[in-house]
Amino acid sequence: MSFENGFIPIENRLKPKIMFESKGEMMAYILKHIAGYQVEELDLPIGDGQTTLSQFLDNAFDRSEWVDPRGFKINIIDNKFEIKKYRDEEKIRRIEQAEAECIDAFSDEEAMNRATKILSRLGLTFDDLEDKKVIDLGSGTQVIERAATIRKAGTVLSIDKRENILSKRPELKNGIVADITKGLPQILDNSIDLLISHGGPPTGFRKKEDIDFCITEILRILKEGGEARISAPVFNFIGQNNKRFRELLAKQRDEKELTNDEKAEIEKIRDAIPGESVKYLQEKGINIVMGKNDLEGCSYGILKK
Repeated sequence: MSFENGFIPIENRLKPKIMFESKGEMMAYILKHIAGYQVEELDLPIGDGQTTLSQFLDNAFDRSEWVDPRGFKINIIDNKFEIKKYRDEEKIRRIEQAEAECIDAFSDEEAMNRATKILSRLGLTFDDLEDKKVIDLGSGTQVIERAATIRKAGTVLSIDKRENILSKRPELKNGIVADITKGLPQILDNSIDLLISHGGPPTGFRKKEDIDFCITEILRILKEGGEARISAPVFNFIGQNNKRFRELLAKQRDEKELTNDEKAEIEKIRDAIPGESVKYLQEKGINIVMGKNDLEGCSYGILKK
C-alpha cells in the first residue's frame, strides 16, 4: 500500500479534532489510525521512491501548517500538534487544473509516450483504434485523443465530468463534460466501437447502483461486437456492505482496543475485497485479464457487447 493510498479513507477514520503533545505521539496516531502502517514500514520508500515514509512525516512537521487538501490539516499551536478533518474543494480543483495544464503543455512526443503507456496497460495499441469511434471515459486532459489525432488513429471522444481539466488545446475539439452516473445523452445507442477507462469510471465507485448504471450505459452506447476496457477495478462498496467490517472499523475509530483476532479479521476482509470485486464484475459479464504488477491483482477488465 502506498502512502497516498493509505490516506484515502481518512474522512471515515479521523475524529474532528485531536491534540497531540509531541511529533512522535502524532506520528504513532497517523500510522495506527489513518494510514494503517506498522512501525517497521517507516523506512519503506514512497512516492518517487527517493523518500521514506519517516522522512515524509518529518518534513510535514517542519512547517507550522501542513495541509493535504483531500483529507486533513495539521497545525502547530503552543508546541502541540493539532489535526483536523479537512477537505478544500477549491484547492483540489486548483491542483487538478495545475496538473492538467502541465500535461497539456507536453510535447507531441511526450503526449504520445503517455498515451502509449495508458493503452498498453489496457492491452491495446494505436492499431486497435484504427477506423474506430472511441470513447476515453475519465479522459482528463485528452491525451489519448491528442495522440490518436497525431497518429490519425480513429476518432476519440474525451469524456470527463471535470470541465476544468479538459484540454485547452484548440486542435482538440472532442472534449465532452459529462458524468456517466447521470447518463450520456450526447452519445447515441450502438454508436461506439471501443470505450477505454484508465482509472476512470466505474473504477473506485463507492455505490453499487452507480457501477450497475455505468455498465448499463456503456453497453447501451457500444455497437454490437464493440468492447470496453476498464483498468484495475476494485470497488469500495464491497467493504462498506460488509456489516462486520463496518463494526470493526467503527470500534477502531473509537480507539477501542481490538483483539488480535479482530485485527486479523479486518485484514482478511480487506484482502478479500479485490477478489470479490473481480467476482462481481465477472457476474456482470466483464472478463478480467490478470496482471502481476497491479496491487489490485488484475490489469484490466474487458466488457464485450
